[in-house]
Amino acid sequence: MAYSQKSYVQSSHPPLGHHRGGYYRQGSCQSTHSAGYTIQGGYTRGSHPSTGFNSNPESHRSAFAKIEEQLRKLASVSETQPRADLKKPSPGVKQSLRTSQSSRNAYGNEYWSRGVGFGHSQRPDWNVPAHMRDQREKDKQIESALNGTLSSIREFLQSHGTTGGTRQQVADPIPGLYRILEDSVLVPFLEKYLKGVTFLELNRHAMIYKYILEVIKEIAVQPKLVGLLCALPHQQQSVYEYLEVLESEAKKLLERTGKGTVAVTQSYPPVMTQSRGQTAGTISVNDLLGAIEQVAGTMSPYMYQSSDERTTGEVLAKAFLAVFDMVSRAVSARCDKRVAKTKVKVGHTSEVACGRTPRQESLEARYKRELRDVQFKSCEIPMTGPHSHRFATYNHHGRLDSRLMFRLAQEYASLSSSLPLHLSSAIFVRTDDSKMNLMQALIVGPEDTPYSGGCYLFDIFFPHNYPSVPPQVHLQTTGGGAVRFNPNLYNCGKVCLSLLGTWSGQGGETWTELSTVLQLLVSIQSLILVSEPYFNEPGYESQMRTDYGRRNSQTYNQGVRVNNIKYAILAQLRNPSPAFEGVIKTHFRLKRDKILQEAEAWLQSTPSDRQLREQIDNLRVEFRKLPVCC
Repeated sequence: MAYSQKSYVQSSHPPLGHHRGGYYRQGSCQSTHSAGYTIQGGYTRGSHPSTGFNSNPESHRSAFAKIEEQLRKLASVSETQPRADLKKPSPGVKQSLRTSQSSRNAYGNEYWSRGVGFGHSQRPDWNVPAHMRDQREKDKQIESALNGTLSSIREFLQSHGTTGGTRQQVADPIPGLYRILEDSVLVPFLEKYLKGVTFLELNRHAMIYKYILEVIKEIAVQPKLVGLLCALPHQQQSVYEYLEVLESEAKKLLERTGKGTVAVTQSYPPVMTQSRGQTAGTISVNDLLGAIEQVAGTMSPYMYQSSDERTTGEVLAKAFLAVFDMVSRAVSARCDKRVAKTKVKVGHTSEVACGRTPRQESLEARYKRELRDVQFKSCEIPMTGPHSHRFATYNHHGRLDSRLMFRLAQEYASLSSSLPLHLSSAIFVRTDDSKMNLMQALIVGPEDTPYSGGCYLFDIFFPHNYPSVPPQVHLQTTGGGAVRFNPNLYNCGKVCLSLLGTWSGQGGETWTELSTVLQLLVSIQSLILVSEPYFNEPGYESQMRTDYGRRNSQTYNQGVRVNNIKYAILAQLRNPSPAFEGVIKTHFRLKRDKILQEAEAWLQSTPSDRQLREQIDNLRVEFRKLPVCC
């Protein structure tokens, strides 16, 4: 049997807490380093000593006040704190944690965490249509606040910018504007909406991102404001770095949809974005941004069955390419690009030989370094033989429907930067450019579970009416049909999950067009491959925290551990899937000591388990065949 499971990812942008105390700390004084220059000072709400605010015309004061008012609105509707407040611990954090703990205590009699849906039926349904309506209303408020912020900044720059200054002007007002924006909600808001976002999510909130690109464009054309896009104090990543990731994903999206390139012209230095060396025409950045508004206005929110949705996605991708090119040129003209980044990136696997790995590098860092570049790849998925794709006969060899192809291209473009990659557990994906509706995924069993270190291979098929219906999923790692690894993973390969429609679930736990394949993979990794899978069986939750339940769970885990070593480790080492052979060998080469250590701990807890002892002995033999790590 199986359990119902709530959507693992309901929102890409969770609330960060509402700011109550106004924007700026009275009497604050800071030194801001950005874009190769330093602005000393700081200001209170009443004066700007470093910029001669009190000496500037009254129109400057009024313009600054208007910008501040729009930024306060943006902070309120987006529930984002200003940078000035984020630089010190918020007194509301502890209260939020206490509230969260109280919420968990309300479900204290349940074994599984709230929201995962293991065997529960008493929880209130998540009303998806109501959530979508609320989200759309919030989007409209954010769009209005962003538009107001953008208009006030443009008005200021047109009236008081460096191109319109006069000799009678006592001081350059741009540094004052920089300081207002740097301490405001603007940069945290951009970080919040650019971090980890996919082009699928961009499409759903097209107008918000249209205004975001407009704001970034305005900053990029002002040399003294470009520093806002570079590395600032107390940042994990700069706006430039988030844009760099999205630029890469935009290229992948356009390549997969066969849209070639777009040549972009603008009043700022001309830019050419390329893909496959083709040219699809010439268009200005402003035209691209205007096209987003035109096409997005005809879309039904959150519905993805029209050509308008595809057009919006393509225009958004091209707009990101064009705006990033503007930002990159502006940063290069103002400072060394290294200033735009918060830290030095780790070198690529292919560039670092085993013998040249720094001794102080942690195993976690090394695991990520060696496997990051092969986490998501396109290759030829086997259609025949022992590792053939389960849905090979389902595949349509003709050209895929353009709507399905574009949806898949959106999801695939983000997977390379979104898939979990940790020493404790990871997910690897392979797609086939000639068969875009087929996918294979390798999920590494999480540590501290009976699946620890094992490699579980899943075949995935996207039907012609995806995403109106969920994908079809089949588990290959079953020992040739001999093993049922979990109440949700049948020995025939069936994966039982409410998200897939293979098990009934409460409202909000089933597949919708908001769901994604990433959500599905992470759900399998975190909600099925768990520490006590015995309790995944419906009705067994009543045995939790009882001696009877603990004994049954321990017995169940013993069998899973033996089969995990036999089929998900040894069989994968001896006969790996061609699509993941390199990943599998690298994974076991790096993790063999940890896997053996955990397996021996299992044996210590059940010393009479002869089957487990035999498989651990076999494991030692196979691991000795692997290359020695330096």
